[in-house]
Amino acid sequence: MISFTFARTAPPRATRILIVRAPANDAPEEVRKAWVGVELPLHAPGLYKAKVAGLLEPPWGRLATWLRRLPGYGRTKVGYIVAAGPAVEELARRNPTAARWFRENIPHLLGPGRLFVFAPEECRTVETE
Repeated sequence: MISFTFARTAPPRATRILIVRAPANDAPEEVRKAWVGVELPLHAPGLYKAKVAGLLEPPWGRLATWLRRLPGYGRTKVGYIVAAGPAVEELARRNPTAARWFRENIPHLLGPGRLFVFAPEECRTVETE
C-alpha cells in the first residue's frame, strides 16, 4: 500500500522490520508471499496511521490527493512505513521475479518519496544497535 499522510501512533523502538506474513494488497499471491522473510529498514521508526491507496489504483491527481487527506475520504491503515524503491530492491535479492512484477506494473510508485505501509500483523520489529 502507498501512503500520503502520517501520524505516529507509537513511540519509536526499532529501525527495521522483518516480514513474517504475506501483505494484504492487490499484487498476485505469489508476489505477496515473496515478501515473507525480507528484512527492511524503516523510513521512520514507530507505527504510523496513514492514508493509503491500492497498488493497482490509477495515479491520483492533485485534487484527488487533496480530497483523500480530508477526514472521511480514502482508506486509513496503521503500520510501519518503508521506502518503496529500496524495499523492492531488497525483495529482488531474495526473489527477482517478484521484484520484476513491481517494476513492470507500478514503476510510478517506486520513485523517491514513495512509501509502502506494512501492517503490524504482517511483520515484526527488529531491534538494531
